[in-house]
Amino acid sequence: MAAIMRMIEQVFVGDGSGGGGGERLTGAPTGAEIDALERRVAAVTGLLNATTGRLAELVAEALATGAWEQAGIRSPAHWVAWQTGMSLQRSKRLVRIATRAGELPVTAAAFGAGSLSEDQVGEIAEHVPAAHDAELAGFARHATAAQVGKVCREYSFTPPSPDPASPTADPVPDPAPGDRDERNQVSFGYDDNGRWHERADLDTEFGALVQRALEACRDAEFRARHPEAEPDARPVGVTWADALVR
Repeated sequence: MAAIMRMIEQVFVGDGSGGGGGERLTGAPTGAEIDALERRVAAVTGLLNATTGRLAELVAEALATGAWEQAGIRSPAHWVAWQTGMSLQRSKRLVRIATRAGELPVTAAAFGAGSLSEDQVGEIAEHVPAAHDAELAGFARHATAAQVGKVCREYSFTPPSPDPASPTADPVPDPAPGDRDERNQVSFGYDDNGRWHERADLDTEFGALVQRALEACRDAEFRARHPEAEPDARPVGVTWADALVR
């Protein structure tokens, strides 16, 4: 918190070196003016990083205490999105960072000090084993988020899965390969806009079975809505979504 307050003072008050406050550049800037602008950008960036790092600490507190578990809240990410106005995708990343903060103390400390950005820390939290915490935190201080992401993806690491009961979690795959064909797969989940999606990749026999079930449900839904319809009437006005829900 003290580091954040020092950054706020530097950004809004200045440190006597042109790093805070300052006049807007006009015309062709001199080298000294460009340097001063870059110092101001660095100060604001550090403040943004440190503030988001503090937010990650608060999310970790909510996870540890169960404070996010409230009526109507489907997951920690849903709670973060509700509290902050962030997108669900960004909220998921913040939850991931908070979840792994205890395993990645060097990265978490650098984040809280404003030395690393949310994007950099997110890549480390997503891909890097705890044993390489200090190594990647040191590298990230001198690299772009894209460079950090490229290096982090070289590690063999599977992050802990989110709560499978949460509809805001990543798409839920099959718990095990199908007995008939390991390529038979079904996954589903919510996107950032709260829309539910499902994807199925089935062999011909399984696919035909599902299709017949959908056709039967569509006809049944049409009959329920139009009991007076002729036996051979087409199920007009009933969608495949209606059939799937039925």
